[in-house]
Amino acid sequence: MKLKALFMVADPAKLLLGVFFLAGGLAVAIREVGISGVDWSLTVPAIVACVLLHFVGHLLNDITDYPVDMKANIKETGRRKALVTGLATKGDFMKLAAAVSAVIGIIAIYIVVNLPLAIVFVVIGLFALLGYNMPPVNLSYRPFSEITVYGPLVVSWVMGIAFVATHRILFPAALFAVVYWLWLATYQIGMHAMDEGTDQQGGKITTLVRYPRVYWCTLYPLMGFLVTLYLLRCSQLFLLPVASFGLLAFIGSRIDAVRWAYRNQVPDLKKASALAKVLSDRQEKVVAVMMILFPIAWILLG
Repeated sequence: MKLKALFMVADPAKLLLGVFFLAGGLAVAIREVGISGVDWSLTVPAIVACVLLHFVGHLLNDITDYPVDMKANIKETGRRKALVTGLATKGDFMKLAAAVSAVIGIIAIYIVVNLPLAIVFVVIGLFALLGYNMPPVNLSYRPFSEITVYGPLVVSWVMGIAFVATHRILFPAALFAVVYWLWLATYQIGMHAMDEGTDQQGGKITTLVRYPRVYWCTLYPLMGFLVTLYLLRCSQLFLLPVASFGLLAFIGSRIDAVRWAYRNQVPDLKKASALAKVLSDRQEKVVAVMMILFPIAWILLG
């Protein structure tokens, strides 16, 4: 396996999104107990374990999706896949995943020994990872993985980090988890729009493939808009997510328009995929900016 393959699978942009989830939980903890009140001896290892878990998820996902990725519009949408380009083999990825998983296991044991109830968040996180990528469950090939996988994943990261940092279940962390999940679901459903045609051909039955006539890319951010509008009762700071979901719903409606325009035109699948990629990238930027601003605003103004 070439070193370049590691950078491809790591995908810094997506790893950063994972770090932003952790920052949300940490922001809640700092607001509640202050920087000096955070248990850094457990929090730092937990953050490292989560980042490594995210990396392993990328490895396993690339292995699982390899047959579909060989048909997908990878190059034209600016994505890089080490297995598709031949820079690594499935065997390379499996060995690396096993080695990194062993490190994660050691860190998890250390945390659970010192904070036994943390086992709940460890189990939820492992379910999200294994359920998404591993047969026979393989939720990534089933509809609503943006709920069944990413919901538990965000809960385990945001609420888990807040719990490890403070040794308490914090209600604001639950609110953060809801908002972050809706951001992630919006981004993920937009990503799925890029590969809707090839996913259908390859047997990857995502939400878009199973229910193609529903405006999912608009529906998820619209749901986020309504939820965060309700959460304004808890804090005026939720105006930031409200505004972001309004913008995301607008971008999502344009992605849905692309899906409708090209759904039945097989020769234009690549063009539709490229257009969806451009719009999805805009959603990613909005989500990333909000995941930076919202925790900072919570610490300073919450």
